[in-house]
Amino acid sequence: MIWKLRMPSTRAVAGLFLAGFPQFVQEEPAAVNHLAGATEYEVEIRHAGNGSPFAGSLVLPAGEGPHPAVLLVSPAGEHGKDELRRGGQHYADLARKLADRGIASLRVDNRGVGGSRNSSWPAWNWSITLQELAADLAGHFRWLRQRPELDFHRIGVLAHGDGTVPAALLAADQVPGARRPAFTILLSASGRRGVEDLVDRMVTRVEAGSGALPPAAGESLLSALTGLLDHGPTSEVVEQMAKTLPSFGVPDQQAEAQAQAFAANYGHTWHRQFLGYRPSETFRQIRGPVLLVLADDDNRLDAEVSERVAADIFGSTMAFNARWKRLPEGGHFLEPGDGRKILRDEVVDIISNFITEATGFDNTPLPPPSPVLAELVVANVNVVDVVSGEVHANRWLTIRNGAIADIEDVPPTGGPSDATVIDGSNHFLIPGLWDSHVHLCMWGRDALPRWLSHGVTHVRDMGGDLRELLEWRRQVQAGEMLGPKMLIAGPFLDGEKPNDIYRQFLLQVEEVEPVVDTLQAKGVDFLKVHSQLPEEVFAELARVAKERGMPFVGHVPAGILPLQASHAGMASIEHADSFFSALVRAPNSGIREWQQARSWWQSEEGRIGLQKIAANGTVLVPSLTAVDVIAERLGGPAKVIAPWTQEITRAAHSAGIPIAAGTDTARRLLGVIPGEALHHELRLLVACGLSPLEALRSATLVPARRFGHDPKGGAIAVGQAADLVLLRGNPLEDIENTAAIAGVVAGGRWLPQP
Repeated sequence: MIWKLRMPSTRAVAGLFLAGFPQFVQEEPAAVNHLAGATEYEVEIRHAGNGSPFAGSLVLPAGEGPHPAVLLVSPAGEHGKDELRRGGQHYADLARKLADRGIASLRVDNRGVGGSRNSSWPAWNWSITLQELAADLAGHFRWLRQRPELDFHRIGVLAHGDGTVPAALLAADQVPGARRPAFTILLSASGRRGVEDLVDRMVTRVEAGSGALPPAAGESLLSALTGLLDHGPTSEVVEQMAKTLPSFGVPDQQAEAQAQAFAANYGHTWHRQFLGYRPSETFRQIRGPVLLVLADDDNRLDAEVSERVAADIFGSTMAFNARWKRLPEGGHFLEPGDGRKILRDEVVDIISNFITEATGFDNTPLPPPSPVLAELVVANVNVVDVVSGEVHANRWLTIRNGAIADIEDVPPTGGPSDATVIDGSNHFLIPGLWDSHVHLCMWGRDALPRWLSHGVTHVRDMGGDLRELLEWRRQVQAGEMLGPKMLIAGPFLDGEKPNDIYRQFLLQVEEVEPVVDTLQAKGVDFLKVHSQLPEEVFAELARVAKERGMPFVGHVPAGILPLQASHAGMASIEHADSFFSALVRAPNSGIREWQQARSWWQSEEGRIGLQKIAANGTVLVPSLTAVDVIAERLGGPAKVIAPWTQEITRAAHSAGIPIAAGTDTARRLLGVIPGEALHHELRLLVACGLSPLEALRSATLVPARRFGHDPKGGAIAVGQAADLVLLRGNPLEDIENTAAIAGVVAGGRWLPQP
């Protein structure tokens, strides 16, 4: 089939009105290629406000779906949709191999190329900008998200070479009105300015051939290209380039003509913009799982250089959602010899495994949510009292308009009622659970219902895009979409770092008040401190936060001891490993190794320090799950640190420090899954010595009363909001039963679970 699009001003989707989303118009049958285990459709794509169609090929795996999918982004220039390099069938081959693995794909001819050549775009034009190419990708991506055969939660982008830059702009939320891909795959990307990369490649090519190159040749060419970027193809630039090119193998008599052609070519809008652009600044802003694949033959890289390239591209974000693979053998990404028109199977495996890993959380559609019920009765249920630790058997709990109205030991009396009745026989009812350390933006809006499906009705977001978070909270509160209730910090407050994603840098004391006042005015619930905040700035932040009545929480910054942070008023210390890293980083601690820090906390002085932190009422959110998963998946130092974090959590609990359960769901690629991870955290807390009741309190009473500031919150009581979880087993006997969920009541909505 050929599918075309028209763009209405609004489209109703599941009761919501979303501006600017396309509708499909099915037209006459077109070429359909039936492959082994897949079907390939030739499609036309029209973007909003742009009548000229793009030609593409959509490959769908066998089966009903919905399938994950990837948009295959061609490099800039006269590349057809099948090409990774000129004359090959690389993307066509990749599409079919991905389909064999259950992954759909769309590849599209560039403007003015192949089937995308028309009266508006008769040929490829190098006057195109990075932003225009990124906007094209956004339109293609939007088209994919509307396909009924595809799971729009699990659609990402894959790009090669200079195509990685517009793809990164899309993935970094730098295309107005576009939705972010679920994952990003970058083949042969470079984080350096294009002009630096071009010179290095030319130098490498010569050195790999003759091996003879004057020492200043590279610097001279870089100077000439920089002049071209700054001033255009002037005579001075051409002259300097003509003097340089013979060093790169150009005959003297051809140097001037080659220099003029080179300057004219690289004087176009695209080349000048690309050569002057530093992609690493965009790559570091990618908000989702990202894979970088580098091949030695393509970039002439050894292992050490590969490490530097990956670090330059991603900076510290590699600790969160980034992976990179190095292919040490030659052959670029292609099969050697006559097979260079197809991708190596090793590359296809890397790509498909990453897509599965990046999108592998439970995407089974939730049952359609009911509206907030006027009256809901949970009949004959065992109510778990997390305050007393008792189980009140055979209770009838009545919910009216989203709040608990009655709890009786006999059925409700009175006249006929049209209440919805849920049979709670042999089930256990607990308060809705809290995850006190999440990063919602790392997963995106589409994952919000996942917390509810696992019984998590409240979350504390510890750093993300404030604009997005406030809008999501508004939509949840208005009943426009399902999701947990949110407490929001907005950006991390941090000192200077290479990674600036979701960060507000505070470098000077005088910057503190205006930033705090702005965040408070925008509606944040608390302030989140990160690890590099300067000492004097931290002290000022503590003063201003107290003055404004604004809680502040977070990592213990370098130079500050945990007890100092607690005395300063920090409401919660995030991550159990902060107790070790803080001592190592603080110059006045005299401790330089993690093992020394561990020994210090085991000493009498350390135990007294924990007791003083407890006396201040500072909460510990250990986030054991994140360290445990890293240790299991990556090994290395985390294998040693993971048991220590559980050890310090046990000691903190014994000292009386309140414990709140939080999972640090930023680490998407490592399998810290929304909602599901909280139940793993509760199991780890029990392993640290908390009783099942204490672990349950860490996800109910403690966060509701310490962070939600509700003295009666986190318990099942008349007048409380109806955020409840119906379990098939008693969690006080076995904490594993918190995951045996029969259904969830979220603000008066009944969400049955399979």
